[in-house]
Amino acid sequence: MDQHLYTTKGPAPNTVLWRPREGSSVVLKESDYQPFSQVVRTLHIRDALDICAENMIAPKPIHSVSTLKATVLHWQRSHPCRKLHVLWFSAKLDGEDEDAHEWYGNVEFAIPVSIMLQRWRNLYFVEMVQAPTQTITRILVTNADYSSVLPSYDPRTPGGPWRLTPDGRHERLVDCRRYNSKGYNRHGHVLEFMIEVTHFGMRKILDEVTISFRNHHLALSGDPHVCHRFGKTFTCLTPFIKDKSSHLFFKEHHRLIGRQPMATPRLSPSAEVFRQSFLAAEKIPRNVLQVQAPPPLSEHDFPPLGAPGQGIIIINELVQNQLLNGEVRQSQLVLGFGQKNEFSIITDSIWKPDKEEEQEKVIMKLRRHRPNKMQPPPLPHAPPSGYPPIPPPPCYPPPGFPPLPPPPGFPLPPPPSFPPLHLPPPPMCQPPMFQHSWAPLQPISWRRQN
Repeated sequence: MDQHLYTTKGPAPNTVLWRPREGSSVVLKESDYQPFSQVVRTLHIRDALDICAENMIAPKPIHSVSTLKATVLHWQRSHPCRKLHVLWFSAKLDGEDEDAHEWYGNVEFAIPVSIMLQRWRNLYFVEMVQAPTQTITRILVTNADYSSVLPSYDPRTPGGPWRLTPDGRHERLVDCRRYNSKGYNRHGHVLEFMIEVTHFGMRKILDEVTISFRNHHLALSGDPHVCHRFGKTFTCLTPFIKDKSSHLFFKEHHRLIGRQPMATPRLSPSAEVFRQSFLAAEKIPRNVLQVQAPPPLSEHDFPPLGAPGQGIIIINELVQNQLLNGEVRQSQLVLGFGQKNEFSIITDSIWKPDKEEEQEKVIMKLRRHRPNKMQPPPLPHAPPSGYPPIPPPPCYPPPGFPPLPPPPGFPLPPPPSFPPLHLPPPPMCQPPMFQHSWAPLQPISWRRQN
């Protein structure tokens, strides 16, 4: 009989964790072996951007039903895998339909299986998961030694869920036998890899991955097996086809790359086509995936003060119209993470463009411009010939007093080659005017339009 490891509690059918007995085979027929050359990890757009922003793929503790889950091993305090953190990858068949719906997300990170075996040397057979409709095989890939608690896995041994042929080709089973050869898999067999990485490895792994885009457009259909993360809750934020997903990814990556270092993984040939389409549509130079230093501030970063009695708005180029009270209303926002619910706001405006009651407005006001009472009236032009000269302002030193020295920072007089302006010098008692000061900025407020 096969080795029983764990059975979930609750009403039938239960999930059974098991390993085949030593020397036994899980192969139903030889044709079930199909080749694969990559292991992949597919995520939603926001998670993929987080990886690029953090410049690493951070491992996480095991939350799925597993014999290595912390709650299962809580009674074995000396178990070496008790606090294991891993990266989940799965074997992707060669020639798989790239247009099929992917229930894990929009952005696919792929690593060649040959590179995986070069970077990690130990393979351990964790378990086979007999779910109600399919079977999952899990292999722990690590450089640590867990031979005291886990059996080693050799893909060159025949009869296993993953095999390495003599000519160097990797193959996995698309269907396998179930626990004690009872029942059948309606949805076949899946091969998963649990990769343990170090703090150095979680950053270096980005040097090996290649990015592709997948369709995730059925995530809100309500059907089973459409969104692994959000299920049937109708809360998936990126239910898009891969054309739309790629455009959103590149647009946000390009926006963030000027503000912080962003990882720039390699692109697959299909992803490179989407990138070229994005650059052409947005009229952006072809450096969207190159780390750039933040551009220096210019006069465009400092908007001028408005006329008296009017509010001033500072906002991006997506402004639709300005109201009389100084507010600006917009229908879409740039993809960002400034607010907790900003991502849902953006996606609602993208895939629900007719939902006007959920349009958002972002307002950032400057204080009303109030004329300075000490500021003298604007100086007229040069007086016509025959008119007396313009008297100096009353704050000038009275006649007979020595003139005050010019304060530091005033511009030098024009060169002699320039004609005289026939204007009196600026008043000495005029307070400094900061026409480009950010001091009167008000905090950003978010309000939902009813």
